Amino acid sequence: MADRNDTSSRSRFAWLLGSVVLALAVAAGGYYLYLRFFAGNFHTVVPGQVYRSAQPSDSQLRRWTQRYGLRTVINLRGESSRDFWPAEVALAEQLGLRHVNLKLSAMRLPPRPLLLALADALETAERPMLIHCAHGADRTGLASVMAAMAVGGQPYDAAREQLSARYLHLADDDDGIGAVAGLYESACAAHGRPTGGWREFRRWLDEEYWPYYYRVEIVAPRELSARPGERLTVEVTVVNRSGETLPAADAARQFNLAVFTGSSAADSPDRELGPRTPLGRRDLPPGQSVAVTQTIVVPRDLPVGDVTIHFDVVEEHRTWFARQGSPVPGCTLHVR
Repeated sequence: MADRNDTSSRSRFAWLLGSVVLALAVAAGGYYLYLRFFAGNFHTVVPGQVYRSAQPSDSQLRRWTQRYGLRTVINLRGESSRDFWPAEVALAEQLGLRHVNLKLSAMRLPPRPLLLALADALETAERPMLIHCAHGADRTGLASVMAAMAVGGQPYDAAREQLSARYLHLADDDDGIGAVAGLYESACAAHGRPTGGWREFRRWLDEEYWPYYYRVEIVAPRELSARPGERLTVEVTVVNRSGETLPAADAARQFNLAVFTGSSAADSPDRELGPRTPLGRRDLPPGQSVAVTQTIVVPRDLPVGDVTIHFDVVEEHRTWFARQGSPVPGCTLHVR
């Protein structure tokens, strides 16, 4: 009889526990749906100064502008051909708002130039401002951490709460944008520094932040001389100046050295002068270097005179290193 009662008690407890878990799951799901689809994941970051949200609808942007006196919208989705972007730009102009576009990814660490541009925008944009991405959780979460410090004067530990489940940011991983916070905390711990506030965080951004392994020093000739149509062979050294191993041995990745005119920082180079040269199939730990023999083919239509050429490393199908903030050396090519 006792065994039967024990079994019945356990069954009731299991049913009760399951009911509680189900109720919590339904409540959490309801909270998510409410914030995401009805409330626009709208929150105050700094009262009267900074607000955050998911992608606002036209009616939401109009209402928030009127209610909070918005002067700037910082869009972290970047310029886009999708319907939301031209409509938002047109409405911002109609409402007298400055519209700032920065194209960040929720799934990857932001390039150094973009993160510095975000910091500059938060410091200088006219307020009150609205920060948004698609869901208002990850990209907006990091930007709100920065804004809480830069504008609100909050210490890092308090501002860090802007990147949490309360705002639908569910987890940090090594590749997502939320990992920027972890990198900062690790750097502070490694150097025995307090996390401090905006001054300390901004100094870390300016002097120490680099995404992944996208920081190399390229040692190349500063001057070369050739005739149109001539082929040159030059020795170039690539040094890993990041804190991570450059995974050149990974068969799924391909790292090449390229030489070109124009810029690789934001757009494709104007013209590549020769084939791209592989760095080789050997991982490059921090501080180590690899020598590359680069062929330069001087175009026959290049006019006589001096032209500046550049060298950069490209991770094929991913990014040029200069777009991540890595310096690009220039070389003066004397065309005879």
